[in-house]
Amino acid sequence: MKILLVDDDAALVGLLRLVLEYEGHTVQTAYTGQEALEALEEEQPDLVILDIMMPDINGIEVCARIRATPHLAHLPIAILTAKPGEEDRIRAMEAGADAYWMKPLSPRQLKQRIRDLIYDRVPAL
Repeated sequence: MKILLVDDDAALVGLLRLVLEYEGHTVQTAYTGQEALEALEEEQPDLVILDIMMPDINGIEVCARIRATPHLAHLPIAILTAKPGEEDRIRAMEAGADAYWMKPLSPRQLKQRIRDLIYDRVPAL
């Protein structure tokens, strides 16, 4: 699975990338919202994991832009953030996020949540 991982914390991105690649995923990274939008046009991932707080376009706005782009609108999007507030969770879901995950996540939690998100989106036979 190809995952686009978007966060302005380079150390966290590096750690999550190692975990995800160990699990067999291909990981593309972006450190700003604008980089994420550009990366989405270059190579379409199977999953997008977004932080909310970034220096330019925040993750909620990136999520909304993905949902407004017809050829990207189907992508599963998870918000991975340190912001616990209900307001941010609601805004993320209204923008089209499929999941809202709180930092920190252990590697096992991350693996399980990705699995849950992907399998929840697959229609039952």
